[in-house]
Amino acid sequence: GGSGVAAPSRWLPVNLPVPEASPSPRPGWQVIERWKEKSSVGGVEPVSGCSALVKTLRKALRTPVGSQKTPQSFWRRAAFRGGQLADFLSPEETCEVLTTLADARLQWEGDVSSTKGLRRFAAHSTVELGSYSPAQVGELAWAMARLGFQDEELLQAFSRSVEHTIKADRGRLSNEAACLLLASYRKTRVLDEAVMKNLSRFLCRRLVREPLTPQQTAGVIAAYADLRARDMGLFNATTLALCRPHAVEMLNWGELAEVVLAYASLRLHSSTLFSRVRLRLYESAGIVPQEEADFGAAPGDNRAADLGVAALDALPSRAEVAANLWDQLLEPAPPPPPVQLSQQAVARFLEAHVHLGRVSERDLLPLLPHLSHPADARPGAELASLLVMALSKGGHVWPWLWRRAAIAFAPDRKLAPHSLLSLTEALRLHLVRLEPVLEEVSKSSGSSSRELSPSPVLDTLRPEVWGAEVLSVPRLPTAGPHFRTIAGGLTGLWAHAMAHCRALSDVDLQHLVVAAPGLLSAQAKMARALGDGDPAAAALHRAGAKAAWRIGTEAARRRAVGEEQLAALLVPCG
Repeated sequence: GGSGVAAPSRWLPVNLPVPEASPSPRPGWQVIERWKEKSSVGGVEPVSGCSALVKTLRKALRTPVGSQKTPQSFWRRAAFRGGQLADFLSPEETCEVLTTLADARLQWEGDVSSTKGLRRFAAHSTVELGSYSPAQVGELAWAMARLGFQDEELLQAFSRSVEHTIKADRGRLSNEAACLLLASYRKTRVLDEAVMKNLSRFLCRRLVREPLTPQQTAGVIAAYADLRARDMGLFNATTLALCRPHAVEMLNWGELAEVVLAYASLRLHSSTLFSRVRLRLYESAGIVPQEEADFGAAPGDNRAADLGVAALDALPSRAEVAANLWDQLLEPAPPPPPVQLSQQAVARFLEAHVHLGRVSERDLLPLLPHLSHPADARPGAELASLLVMALSKGGHVWPWLWRRAAIAFAPDRKLAPHSLLSLTEALRLHLVRLEPVLEEVSKSSGSSSRELSPSPVLDTLRPEVWGAEVLSVPRLPTAGPHFRTIAGGLTGLWAHAMAHCRALSDVDLQHLVVAAPGLLSAQAKMARALGDGDPAAAALHRAGAKAAWRIGTEAARRRAVGEEQLAALLVPCG
């Protein structure tokens, strides 16, 4: 009877799949298989190996229009998982993963997991860098530089790889890869003398035999200037390359400004190159040059040469200085330029002029339309500070330009300690320059209580003071607003000094204590010219006195200066 009883279904044998062995004895291969499965969804072609990781990251980077960007948590997780798989990635895949993370602007600082992943990438690349092609070495270095991740062992490996490539395998190193390597060191602000020397030799050969494009040449110049690597042979080669026909015209204004600033910051000069740049500036400003001129050196020189101290011109008389000042006070602003330059490009051109000490009216002529009619309504702090330095060193009193320069002293602007000291000295120089005008204004007013208002004051001018030929020109109403502009800038400068004097180092505080008495003495003359009843003069006197006491108190607390210097600062303020 028992033979006819069926066995329960749960007792029936079930065919179970036999577990397959891992295709790799090393852990992590299963993770790659999961990346393959994810990347194969959605009609993507089947992939093999670690390319699944690369394709997944690329898909996450390309977000559809209107959708939110991939969060940083995903990229941090991807950096960690990619680091675990670094041993399985080929050089091409490693460069792709790191480049994608850089494109996504991975914020790895402060995150333990993503930092650990990048360290694994760096450790693996250090060992396997010999299997990378020169182009892949450049791509890897640029990706690490964009991520802001510096590994000392990897940087040493880069240095050895570049040295070996230049000596034994430079035929495989393209111009693009060499420029990418140089840009990486520029971005990380790391000066590797061995790399710079080897790249300099390589680039000098290429600039002569296989010329770089003008854009690549400009990048080389800017990189060596930023790293303060003053290689005369390389700069001679780059100068010859840029002096080729139509080379300067192929650069945009940002690249051209970088080139000029790079030469100026290293005190290098080429008359031929700078003349071509200046002609382009004249064209952008809509000015017909009267003569072919450059930033100031002997013509016909197409080499990068040291620029020594320019010869001093004959000093003009006091009457000539006063006449020139009044002419600038009455001079109208130039018309808008036909070609508008960006504020950053104008700032770099102006900084180059300041570096070279070429800030005369003739030198600044092609920049005046761009400075008086900027692309932005309000100039940035950098441009405003440079403008103050250029106008004070050149002895210029254009009111329409000083109004824009006075933005550097606005309360919402942050001044670094060196900027505070430089602007203090610049305003003192400008007030010293204005002394002939201030004396004439004080004499003509007849009394310190009179104000320089825009109302006509020609009836108060004495012919024996001004001369008969001056009586037809209403000059004092023009000087008054400029004096008030400078007074407002001085008030803002004293406010910055009071707010930040405690943050200054002892050396910077000593310099400020020494410079402040000269500025206080110079501003007192301008206050007398404005008159005791002028609100700007009263506000300037209060701001100067408060700042002097605040700076003196801080210097006495630190015992940074002696009693004589403190007395020179505080006694004039009562």
